[in-house]
Amino acid sequence: MTDLPYGSLAPAEYLVHLRRDIDDLTSALREGPLDAQIPACPDWTVRDLAAHLGGVHEYVCKVIATGPGRRQHGTISGDVADWYAARADTMLRLLADLDPDQQCWTHQQGNERVAYWCRRQAHEVAMHRADARFAVGEKPVYDADLAVDGIGEMLDLWMPRLSAQGHPPTLTATLRLRRIDGPNSWLLIPDPTGPPQTMGPTHAEPATAEISGTASELLFRLWNRPADVLIGGDRDVAEPFLAHWISP
Repeated sequence: MTDLPYGSLAPAEYLVHLRRDIDDLTSALREGPLDAQIPACPDWTVRDLAAHLGGVHEYVCKVIATGPGRRQHGTISGDVADWYAARADTMLRLLADLDPDQQCWTHQQGNERVAYWCRRQAHEVAMHRADARFAVGEKPVYDADLAVDGIGEMLDLWMPRLSAQGHPPTLTATLRLRRIDGPNSWLLIPDPTGPPQTMGPTHAEPATAEISGTASELLFRLWNRPADVLIGGDRDVAEPFLAHWISP
């Protein structure tokens, strides 16, 4: 677990990122083409991505109000960009109006607060905004501070969650994730009883393998998006980890 398992930014900061990336995704939907294929999910087009994310936003609003339920793709009617923007704006207004400490259901035990959804939706939209840009051959960049937080979210939330579901990451020796555009690094240590342990940058001992890149590129690579990272040391340690533990 990292030092900040519930996030490194304030809820209001996540909402600033969320507003920006909603606007950029809406612009991408207006620019099209809507039938462009999403590289990380070849069965999806940009239109499918909009339906997925609009459905997620509807789901988040319902979860906060009534608790967990079944998440579904949204049913688009009319202009795709307008349809998506309406759902995104409704969710953003809800998150901005509520007390971040208000209790609600979330995926993260110990963090059952509206603040969780501020963070989760900031990353959900940021990554899918990038997907829409990747689909038309652009090279998007994930905000560096948000990317560092996103790496923490993966290590603190998604890696333990997948392990609890019977899909632990494949890690046979120590692995370091090293950011080259800032001081952050994460040392992952195999744990046969559960998900790998995570140590922060003060643990500078050599690792058997290292994956290095900017914060943006590291997060893209961990989520199986196109990314420029370097793998040092034992590739037989790094590559199974990257290939196994997370999916688009």
